[in-house]
Amino acid sequence: MADQQPGPIYDNALKRLTADHLGGICAWMGLGTPADIVAESEELPAHGQRVDLLVRVSEMELAHIEFFRRADRDSGARMVEYLARIWQRFPRFRIEQHILLLGGGEVEEDFRRDSLSVRFRVHRLRDCDPAELLIRPATAPLAVLARSTPAGRRQLLRDVLETIAKSGEPTTKTLMEIAETLARVYLPLHEVVAIGRESRMPFDLSEFPPSPGIIQAYADGEAHGEARGEARGEARGEAKILSIMLRSRFGDDPRIDRIAGRLANGDAEQAFRAASMAPGLDALEG
Repeated sequence: MADQQPGPIYDNALKRLTADHLGGICAWMGLGTPADIVAESEELPAHGQRVDLLVRVSEMELAHIEFFRRADRDSGARMVEYLARIWQRFPRFRIEQHILLLGGGEVEEDFRRDSLSVRFRVHRLRDCDPAELLIRPATAPLAVLARSTPAGRRQLLRDVLETIAKSGEPTTKTLMEIAETLARVYLPLHEVVAIGRESRMPFDLSEFPPSPGIIQAYADGEAHGEARGEARGEARGEAKILSIMLRSRFGDDPRIDRIAGRLANGDAEQAFRAASMAPGLDALEG
């Protein structure tokens, strides 16, 4: 994993993301619907220590979320220390702890020391399907850290930036900036900057109209256009998502864009099912 400019840049990017999309992030992590979530203070007793994110998910339940760039042998012990301080402030609450692991390393999900036993839930982005993260605007920037081959990281960043840019989200610019920052976990800064500049070139919106259908197509397999141009744009949006899915599964094969384009011209639900279940690209070509 690239090691340039360590520090709070990743934490700051994720705090920007949760500031605008707290409900979407918590929904992806299985913490409930946005209506159930109220942000809590991050300040903890003793030494002014601060957690990355502490949210109320029900009347007497809190979720503590830490963003780890890389896990190490001390990660579990740090989570236990946070837990003790949170209990000091909220002694009657049930507290569930989550780690959002951006890069490599491992965390003991069942932390045991003598009679002490604490369990964390670890969300390893490197194991996630990038196309699934693109379903929600809140998690779209995280897709740059999702499952990919080392050689496919640059193309994954291009695909993610392009999909975000064409999603029609009001926070598109911010989401792209966050994605570029997170991409530096794996890619050198100069490559991220170059790819970001390419992705900011003007888009032909008549050919690819901004529409939530691009992301929604993966969520429910439906994207309907009333006009021919809109239908063509949505088909290209589906093809992009399918390409991302196939690259995450089979690597950067030159046949992928052609296969994805052909699948996108058929039934959307069947296309996404085929892309997620096919044993190989040869089966999709048949």
